[in-house]
Amino acid sequence: MAKHTPTATATVVALTPARVSSVAAARYLGYEPQTLVNWRNLGKGPRFVRDGKPGSRVFYRVADLDAWLEEQAARSSAAV
Repeated sequence: MAKHTPTATATVVALTPARVSSVAAARYLGYEPQTLVNWRNLGKGPRFVRDGKPGSRVFYRVADLDAWLEEQAARSSAAV
């Protein structure tokens, strides 16, 4: 019986979007979308980018969300 040898290998790449909508960012962080709106107005929360001029759609870069989450990590209960 002939032995089967593969001629090519398949590579699977999982892509994460570079940026997500405000609603998706809120879901990712575990907050309500309005919370992110409030934080933006107060100059708090994760960094965000606008899709054009002021008043246009808001997006969050996944890397910025992850960095913000890391900054929020408490090292002890005294830090909370």
